[in-house]
Amino acid sequence: MDRLAARSGNEFRKERFWNAERARARIRGVEATLIKPLSFVNLTGPVVRKVREDLEIEIEDTLIVVDDFWLPLGRLRMRLQGGGGGHNGLDSVVRCLSREVPRLRIGIGAPDAGKAVGHVLSRFRKGELPLVHKAIDCAADAVEIWASEGPEAAMNRFNPSSME
Repeated sequence: MDRLAARSGNEFRKERFWNAERARARIRGVEATLIKPLSFVNLTGPVVRKVREDLEIEIEDTLIVVDDFWLPLGRLRMRLQGGGGGHNGLDSVVRCLSREVPRLRIGIGAPDAGKAVGHVLSRFRKGELPLVHKAIDCAADAVEIWASEGPEAAMNRFNPSSME
């Protein structure tokens, strides 16, 4: 989200009624609202629901972007719908909206057994940073294509193992 805001020359500002930060962006000619919830990840759903209701945004026009340790580091996977798949943030969103949502998952690699929380909250190793920066750029590109050309174009371009 930070990369998308920076590309459009905008910054995030706290929105106290949403428990989130918000940036407005123009993505390839399309007006967009970028949101970063400030809640715990397992409480993301109420934030997404409130923003959607207040801005009257359809689910089809909503894209949830999350990290995912079920995907190899740097791999992207975009889907139009699906359940939470064990991701606490996606599970919360699906529960609060009572339906599946479009999402972009960004792989952060698998944790050691029993170390999921530490893995998700830790910094990347120095040797991983080039791939992490490439993944962030590709994820921002994927969101831009999704917004300007549609979900199918973005999925066709970014779901193959193009990061390898």
